[in-house]
Amino acid sequence: MKFRRMRIVVLITGLLFAGSLARAAESGNSSVAILLNRGDRLFRSMNNAGALQAYLEAEKLAPTDYAVLVRLSRVNNDMGRLLLRKSPDAESYYRSAIAYAERLRSQYPDSAETWFYLALCHGSLVPFKSLGEKLELSHDVRANAERALAIDSSFAMAHVILGVYYRGVARLGWFERTIVNGILGKNLGGTYEEAEQHLRRALVLDPDNPYAHFELSWVYRATGRMDDAKAELQIVLTIPPTCQREQLQRDDAERMLQRLATGTH
Repeated sequence: MKFRRMRIVVLITGLLFAGSLARAAESGNSSVAILLNRGDRLFRSMNNAGALQAYLEAEKLAPTDYAVLVRLSRVNNDMGRLLLRKSPDAESYYRSAIAYAERLRSQYPDSAETWFYLALCHGSLVPFKSLGEKLELSHDVRANAERALAIDSSFAMAHVILGVYYRGVARLGWFERTIVNGILGKNLGGTYEEAEQHLRRALVLDPDNPYAHFELSWVYRATGRMDDAKAELQIVLTIPPTCQREQLQRDDAERMLQRLATGTH
């Protein structure tokens, strides 16, 4: 299904719009399909606010429609990411994304996208949480991404989510791991090798996935493979962005390449 690409964020996109739009058409509501088409065009033209309004109009007509809920989860998550550390509205958008993902779980528990969006959206709230809450979220993120893969093992973006998760765990120092695993009673394990494995698997499934290339560059930087990190970032720059979040990531890749070129890691 094309919508699974999510080249969002987590998210993450060229995306999966065609497959989920077909579900709207199957519902027999042509007005909903028209609004989703309008929102998709605005989304691809990097007008997230306009896309959100179109999707909200579609929600009024079909509040439980799969295609509507997927898009609303995605665009709210993207808007939260674009505003992260720039506006207090970021958290509000992230929470809206979670609310739509929870509705997906209620209505469509057999969909891999449902569990992917739960993983992505809950993971996005990490910057706003305490240590204990972050640990709980991390378990949810991994479990939800693994459930997405249990439903569809070819879901590339679920592998990206797990790659990010394992990279985050691998960054924990000895003292932090002692607190997490001993004092707080959480079994949190993960290595850079596991992160790389999942990201490479994502690229086997979707070679032009900019999120996988970008996250792999972080793994290479963390393990001292700077030439490989540069190569991954250069690949990101060759992939045309299809939404605002991808454009932001492309800008980040360009800045990271400049820092690596000057030896500023």
